[in-house]
Amino acid sequence: MKTLIITVRYLWLRKRCMAYDYSCELANEQNNRELMLYNSQKSIELSLKLSLLRLDVPLIILQKFPYE
Repeated sequence: MKTLIITVRYLWLRKRCMAYDYSCELANEQNNRELMLYNSQKSIELSLKLSLLRLDVPLIILQKFPYE
C-alpha cells in the first residue's frame, strides 16, 4: 500500500497569495520515503488536477499557510 502525499505551501504578500510551492512524495506502508520532490509556482488549479486523476493510491493533500 502506497500513499501519494502532496504538500501545498502558500506565499502571502499584502494579503494576496503570490506563489505556491508544492512538494510531492510517495510513501509506502513501512514509511520509507520514495520517489520525488518537485517545486512549482504554477496555478493551484493546474496542480489540483493531479488530485482528480484516477490514482491507485490514496491521495492526501496537506495545506500549510501562511508563511512570509
